[in-house]
Amino acid sequence: MGKPDALPRQNRGFNVVSIFAFLLLAILIPLDWYLGLTEIAIVLLVTEGMLLVMYILSRYRGLYQMGLQVYMAWSYLLITFVFLYNGGSDGPALYFFLLSYQLIIVFASERLQPAGMVLHLIFPVGLLVLEYINPSIVMAGYEAESGRLMDLVTSLPIIVISIFLTTRYLRRAYDRERAAAEARAKLIEHQSERIKNQNRLLQEANREKLGLISILGHDLRNPLNAITGTLEILSKEVLPPGQERELKEDLLIAARSTSDLLNNVLSWVLAQINGI
Repeated sequence: MGKPDALPRQNRGFNVVSIFAFLLLAILIPLDWYLGLTEIAIVLLVTEGMLLVMYILSRYRGLYQMGLQVYMAWSYLLITFVFLYNGGSDGPALYFFLLSYQLIIVFASERLQPAGMVLHLIFPVGLLVLEYINPSIVMAGYEAESGRLMDLVTSLPIIVISIFLTTRYLRRAYDRERAAAEARAKLIEHQSERIKNQNRLLQEANREKLGLISILGHDLRNPLNAITGTLEILSKEVLPPGQERELKEDLLIAARSTSDLLNNVLSWVLAQINGI
């Protein structure tokens, strides 16, 4: 049927429906043969081969749209043939238009869907009008009334089951894609929330850095002003030896304090760079 990452959903769905149709014909062919509808059984056998070719083209070449167009054209010819050779409106041919219409509406492109709808209105009505105008054009096809009853009794459940399986597969595929989309939406929401938290933490860190810079500016300005003032006094005035020695000691203390403060700042900056 194809991997999800290799083929689109419609392509995979068409492959599944091709398998359903293949199995459907595998049941109808021996049944029609048993009922004496040899011509119809042969046509269905040819259709079985066409379905196999369309599945291979869709599964391994990705040409499901081309296969769908071939299916549309062949389904009209096939159902018309079955209608004419299988009792007309008394047979099950018209019911198969419902099944083919469902497949076309589900898998055909938007450009082909209106054409499929119009053709599925024209063909059944045209066949019924043709049968009404010229009943002799329709072959009875059945050797006995019991054969017609058996054909209807077996065809209707097959059509209903095929529609059910096709719809169920498409519904499950839709639910899986919706669940995947919701999971992606939750992941995006989680990532967005994480980005917001990171931005908030970054803003808080920036505020802390600005506050630290303001404090450092204040703490560095006072000792630097003291050092500058002491150096100006020592360079411009002649002081007694004791007072000069005291000023030099104060200058040394202020310089060491400023050096320690700068070392602490550099250690903090290095820790921020390393993520500590």
